[in-house]
Amino acid sequence: TREMGLRRFAASRYASRLRECLRRWIDATGGASLERRAANHANKVTRWRAKMALKVWREMKRGATYRLDVERAEEKRATHVRERTVARRWSRRWRDAARVKARERVEDVRAWQCACRHLARWGARCF
Repeated sequence: TREMGLRRFAASRYASRLRECLRRWIDATGGASLERRAANHANKVTRWRAKMALKVWREMKRGATYRLDVERAEEKRATHVRERTVARRWSRRWRDAARVKARERVEDVRAWQCACRHLARWGARCF
């Protein structure tokens, strides 16, 4: 404990000497240099903050721009696909094919009806 007390005394003496030294240094050099250093520090901090804010804003903007570009590209592609589909759908070949399919469907239905009638004529209850 005696050693600790001595140590504490030494530390306190060291701290007070340091304090005195700093005080003398301030008195000798004047407060102007300290003020200047503080101002420089504040400016640095401000500039750094502004830089970081700008960096973040740029990144956000870049992300937003990218997303917009992607959306535009998707929209363009979708429009292109839609137009192609519409063009294909109402082409002469497609209409002819649709007409043929419809006619075949009608013929199939009529054939089915005829077969049912034919079977019913001979008294068939099921197929």
